[in-house]
Amino acid sequence: LETCHDETRLYVRQQATPTTTNCIPAMSAFKQETRSRDASSSTALRSPFKRRSKKVVCLRQILFIVTVVALSVVASYQFFIFHVGFGGSHAEVNLVDSFLVSAVRDPNASATPRSRDASASETPQSNTSQKESPWDDEEIDPDLEEERCRRYGFSYDRARTTRRRIFWGCMVADDSWLLLRAIAAEARGVYHTAAFVESDATHRGDPRTLRFPPGSEEWRRLTQDPDLFGPNTRVSVDLYANDLPASVQFHFMHRQYLHRQVVLERWKKNGMRPDDIGILSDADEMFSRDFLRAAQICDVPEFRPGQDCKSAKILAAGLVFESSPECVVDRFVLWQPSMVIGECVEPIGDNRLHRPPKRMVGNGTQSWRAPGHGGHPGNSYDVYLNGTGIKSSDGRQMYPLWNAADFRQLVGGVQPNVKVGAGSSTRLHTAYHFHNFFEGPEEIRQKYNNYGERLEGSLTSPLATLHDDLSLAVACVKGYQNVGDKKRKMKGFDGIEGPVPILFQDVDLRRERHNNFTRIVMGDEQKYGTGLAVCNSKVCKRINASDIALDFGETK
Repeated sequence: LETCHDETRLYVRQQATPTTTNCIPAMSAFKQETRSRDASSSTALRSPFKRRSKKVVCLRQILFIVTVVALSVVASYQFFIFHVGFGGSHAEVNLVDSFLVSAVRDPNASATPRSRDASASETPQSNTSQKESPWDDEEIDPDLEEERCRRYGFSYDRARTTRRRIFWGCMVADDSWLLLRAIAAEARGVYHTAAFVESDATHRGDPRTLRFPPGSEEWRRLTQDPDLFGPNTRVSVDLYANDLPASVQFHFMHRQYLHRQVVLERWKKNGMRPDDIGILSDADEMFSRDFLRAAQICDVPEFRPGQDCKSAKILAAGLVFESSPECVVDRFVLWQPSMVIGECVEPIGDNRLHRPPKRMVGNGTQSWRAPGHGGHPGNSYDVYLNGTGIKSSDGRQMYPLWNAADFRQLVGGVQPNVKVGAGSSTRLHTAYHFHNFFEGPEEIRQKYNNYGERLEGSLTSPLATLHDDLSLAVACVKGYQNVGDKKRKMKGFDGIEGPVPILFQDVDLRRERHNNFTRIVMGDEQKYGTGLAVCNSKVCKRINASDIALDFGETK
């Protein structure tokens, strides 16, 4: 017998044939199975039970009923915990592992990335259409590389025979394994270094328990699995200890930037050179694989030797997924993450030529730049140039090296602005943002309570009334267009023009994640209620459903 259940009752499935799927009440199935077994058993086996008393029979039946009820309770509890409370993360992870392992170990079995289906020749169609797997792109083919570079507005030097190395890093905390696998799948075999940093406190200074202490199971899963980032990528998790005294008063974002600075120190320890690329991101951001390969091989002006480092970074044009691969933000691109050549990265570049600016923490040496040194307001360098900045041997003015705060906060860089195809008005995105891909509602709420600027009602109000990101996500689950400023693609994943993430090319995984997020929303609304709000970022105004006509699109 095999157990099965619906939302309210535990059943026993008959296995008369392999295709039988009818479920009947457990008690009836048990009696039927018992009669069948007794009829076919030998006399010797049945004889000890012929003289059993009615009292024993009654007791056995009572025990059986109690057992069935107990199993019902356990099954219902497990269903709630894994499918509502934590978003069915086990099923997601199993699907991800199946996809990655089969694609890595049997490349011929992996699907060709959907990102190659775009119709225009300028899209990544020709890049890997002849490849056996999405990761079979290490070999340099000059014709393919030249086309790839042209796609992003770069030129290609055919004399170049090696790829630039990429050093990547981010903060890590309660990010889901689905998310961590997604960023790893996109860059598998590309990064020289993948540097994670975990803190023992939130950005607001509240203590937290480490998730990835050295030697733990979580640490081993992230750093020791060769199928994750690839066998040659150096993966590490460093600790940022919150050792700032309570008497020090500063903006909570300074702690975040000090946290991120540990990534750059890891890059230095792992041998980063001036001609290597540094990418500092959040755990839910990544450049597309195609753009990573372009950065490694193309003639990018910001990567040429002899930089003055004033406008050093390449900014992403990020396609945003809100909580589910089916919830795609329309007509909005995120400018994170960003790339900076090692020559301009602190502590890799030459600080004798690029003199340090005054900064806002640590006696003027840490976090973001001070006014007049390239920082807000105005992003002016007038103070720096009058007292600190020097010129190169050819007379060019030199500017400071970039620390972790500058990667995220400083103005100055280039965002490739190219179109999906000939005649298209849609910008070709170069990156992805997997926003709020958590495994349960409480994790989402804790994020808006403990990281960034704390939102009023983050632990008590309906999800859709907290922020325009969550308002859009709830609208996506329920099928209507968001009523706030931020809109979604009503066709979801199928409405994307251009490349898509490698991991989400798997239809079953997309469906599983969307179903899990739907359960997260429904479970959260049972606890905190439903609501509608018109939101502009974190500013939300509650409205009544009767006061607005919801747009369900042409398909609903």
